Amino acid sequence: MRKRVSIGTCLVGLVMGCQPDPVEVVWTSTNFAMSAGHTPAIDFRDGSQLMSGGVVRTGTETATANLSWTPGPQTGAVKVEFRLFPADGGDSIRVGMRKVGPPKADRASVHVQISSAVLRQNTAHWVMARFYGASGESLSASSFPGSWVSLGAILPPGQSLEEASNPASGSVTLAFGGDANLGRRQNGLSGMRGPEDALGRLTMFSQADLSVLNLECVIASGGEVGVEKGELVPFYYRGRPEQAQVLTAAGVDVVATANNHAGDYGTQALMEQRAILSAAGVLTPGTGPTLAEACEPVIVERSGVTAAIISADTTLALFGASVDGPGTCHVPGDDTAGAIEILGPSIDRAREMADVVFVAMHWGKNLKSRPSSATRRLARRIIQSGADAILGSSAHKLQGVEIVDGRPIIYDAGNVLFDSHAEGEMARSGVFVLDFDRDGVHRVEMHPIDVDYGFSRPAVGNSAARTMSRFRDLSAELGSAVRFDDGVAIVDLSDPPRRGPREHAETPVRGGVSRVEPLSQAPVGCVVDAVPDDAKIEPISWGPVRLIGARMAPATPSERQTVWVETWWTADTAVPDDLWMYQRVKSVPHRPEAMWWSDHEHCDWAWPTSRWLPGDIHRDVYGVRPPKRSEPGDYELVIGLIKDEARMGPSQRILEFRYR
Repeated sequence: MRKRVSIGTCLVGLVMGCQPDPVEVVWTSTNFAMSAGHTPAIDFRDGSQLMSGGVVRTGTETATANLSWTPGPQTGAVKVEFRLFPADGGDSIRVGMRKVGPPKADRASVHVQISSAVLRQNTAHWVMARFYGASGESLSASSFPGSWVSLGAILPPGQSLEEASNPASGSVTLAFGGDANLGRRQNGLSGMRGPEDALGRLTMFSQADLSVLNLECVIASGGEVGVEKGELVPFYYRGRPEQAQVLTAAGVDVVATANNHAGDYGTQALMEQRAILSAAGVLTPGTGPTLAEACEPVIVERSGVTAAIISADTTLALFGASVDGPGTCHVPGDDTAGAIEILGPSIDRAREMADVVFVAMHWGKNLKSRPSSATRRLARRIIQSGADAILGSSAHKLQGVEIVDGRPIIYDAGNVLFDSHAEGEMARSGVFVLDFDRDGVHRVEMHPIDVDYGFSRPAVGNSAARTMSRFRDLSAELGSAVRFDDGVAIVDLSDPPRRGPREHAETPVRGGVSRVEPLSQAPVGCVVDAVPDDAKIEPISWGPVRLIGARMAPATPSERQTVWVETWWTADTAVPDDLWMYQRVKSVPHRPEAMWWSDHEHCDWAWPTSRWLPGDIHRDVYGVRPPKRSEPGDYELVIGLIKDEARMGPSQRILEFRYR
């Protein structure tokens, strides 16, 4: 049986216009005799499969793309979006979106006719497709982070596919973002909004040849809760394994992992993170099973230019790796000679293997708008030791750029993603785009962004103007001139001095890439056999969920000491929603300014209620941090649940204690 459907549409390119029947969908129960093009068989999340694809140029401004697609057993209405992506890294061009489902037979062949004056340019264009389900969500393809799959290339006359993929030593762009916290509330926000929501608006990452940010958390399913950090009331950030999708959806290639939150859940979680992100295709310099491996550069090749990225931290020695023990690449921030003793050999190895060396530094104190003199001394030595640029983070505030020996030092890019309602400077940051080639960096752009509650977006209007002006002034203090052009702050660099010939080592071959899915079984410690006798309470219900046990440690906390609340829960029926728990510590009598509070999903964000099995006992441990203004006296612990950002009935008083 064979059914043909012709669909009229308007193609979108540099020349706007309508053409009849540019997309033809043919349904059939017979196998298509199609030769595989650039695309191998690809499995989508809904069980459907892209069997093959190919692209043929048919004229100076026209081409045809073909794909063969098999629906899955549960596949409903499906749409396919087509785009042209220039191989030189320019802006993509939307061809159109067409409905391919619901299925009318076993297989579909889709023929797309492309017409655009852009094809006259002497640039290869990749034809990419993305599938969407009935509710509008993109159907993930594990082999292609970001869900775009390639059907093939439309090549200029006389150009080979190899030349289109790897033009000889051209200009390359690197996009760099600052602190990204994928833990804490971001777990729940990404679960509700989808992984594309957090960073997807910042297209600078996906459009750059190479994208890097500082991962201000650990991504793991397990680990140790309440790791001693040597801080009075520390913060702990852990993202569920599927939070790797936030990175891949945004097009992030590399995350710097040497920082003061890498070890928040111990070395077991840190090593688990390496495996999770490696499977997702994201490189993780900065941590490892030994100090040498933590400080080892990662190597990436783009357009014939090889780049090395090193990640190091000066902020928390406690998490530093040892000669034979896991941790971060930690270097002393106030001992320049000691820091270079560790970083120097890593930079030397990077120079042997790569054209350009980037050093991502997590350094300096929080909430500072200017680098310290110690940080500036260390930065100068890192450049003199062979780095082509420094990518700084840690302060949660945007700082200026300094030029040393013709090479840029980005002292701090501020936040790029955080799960809080930031204000002022903490809510206004930038994504830096560096243009470089084999000789080094030639230009730095700062694209202003607004950091909102669990997502970030390009800044516009007054917000963009304030961020750019602030960046210009801070850079001027460091002797760097900044100009503005079309909403971007630009630092122009003279041609960097040549460092001499390099001996190129072979770029490491990366393994297969897979989509990191949510856990199907509870992490260790999240489901237990019973409630301890000293923690049992009269059950309290919120809908299908019941609280059946609670206790806290220490039982009588002292001033400015985190209180660890341990609770036990169960449900007799399945829970369809991911409920949030909120915990409040209120003074008796209640004074709002003295209240402590926290909110999270169960098992410290690791095991949401929608994954519970009826009858299981679920254990949670979470810290409640007292504010600075808390005073000794009598307090009570209050607990409640949140559904869809609204409270589920009244909160309940659980425990009373004395705060000394």
